[in-house]
Amino acid sequence: MLRRWFDEVARYGRLKFGAADGSPKPGLDPEDVLLRLSERMSRIAPDRHGEERAVRILALVVDGLRD
Repeated sequence: MLRRWFDEVARYGRLKFGAADGSPKPGLDPEDVLLRLSERMSRIAPDRHGEERAVRILALVVDGLRD
């Protein structure tokens, strides 16, 4: 289950970056981004409201990564 969740997060990130108007900020380390994201996501409740929050947080992260 956890592996599937991370696969989905990675897929979402690839889709968002591929469709983004712009590119990621220069100098970003992908491992740093994933670490920060995992720290936040691990605190979200595994219920319907948590899923909605995860979508909002992922959108914030992706927007913050754009140059």
